[in-house]
Amino acid sequence: RLEAQGSENSIEALIIKNNMAHAFLDKNAIQAELLYRELVARAEEQLPEGSRYRFVIRQNHALALERGGRAKEADETLRELLAEAKTLLGDDDLEVVAIQRSLRRIEESEETRVAAGQSKFALEGFRDRQSQKKAKSTEPDRQ
Repeated sequence: RLEAQGSENSIEALIIKNNMAHAFLDKNAIQAELLYRELVARAEEQLPEGSRYRFVIRQNHALALERGGRAKEADETLRELLAEAKTLLGDDDLEVVAIQRSLRRIEESEETRVAAGQSKFALEGFRDRQSQKKAKSTEPDRQ
């Protein structure tokens, strides 16, 4: 409807597209990431530096990256965003707190993935040692 009115570049259009992209997050993170990439570019063109909504769109883009399996890139994006938000909005601003919360969530999920990987590696090593012990115990004596 906004496109038909010629206002597809309005702030209202950004809000609607942000909501659409957010709806994709759980269903199709790659599609959400592509939409957010476009939204970030539009927000940077249309919204003033320091705009809260500009921070929200960039934060959502980072979440789409993380959900799409690009946690490291999401982490880097959020760290840059956090530094910028602290400078422009102050340490106690709600957007800064929200970005910090997202960053912690990504760090915790990454720690969980690493721990799960280490557990899997340890389990595989244990199974290998058990297989070797079993193979040795079933070998006929050569004496």
